[in-house]
Amino acid sequence: ARHSMIEYITKDLTTVTHGIVAHGCNCRGKMGAGVAKDIKEKWPKAFDGYLYMLTEMSKQPVGVKPGAVLFVRVEETPISQVIVANMLTQQNYGREPIRYADPVAIRKAMKLVMSRAKREDLPVYMSRVGCNLGGLDWDTDVRPIIEELDTTERTIYVCDY
Repeated sequence: ARHSMIEYITKDLTTVTHGIVAHGCNCRGKMGAGVAKDIKEKWPKAFDGYLYMLTEMSKQPVGVKPGAVLFVRVEETPISQVIVANMLTQQNYGREPIRYADPVAIRKAMKLVMSRAKREDLPVYMSRVGCNLGGLDWDTDVRPIIEELDTTERTIYVCDY
């Protein structure tokens, strides 16, 4: 198996002009802090779509399930497009020093992101999902998941800012 292509870069996700912007969301309809808040402020459409997804899912028998992704195309020009991937990676949120984010949900969501990236031929930019406010550790919890994704001909840019 060829080594996955992950590059660590210093970049504010809201400055991406071409690609999929993948970030983690809770299942409670709040984007009040961290990367999610920045995305909500830059692309209100992404937040509206996220709220709509939660409303629609809550009407289903299974309800709102971590691991789901809502893709919202927020910018489209002849030469560039930006799609925000709102990934449901944690049920709750809070300020306690506990693990809110779910590695299983992150794996599921990122697989969906990668297949969409392949289909649309777009690079992927992601935050360190689950690690800032989600309570996970990048090196032990999340990085192994990202490294085992099939990134053939596709680079994942992990953005710190």
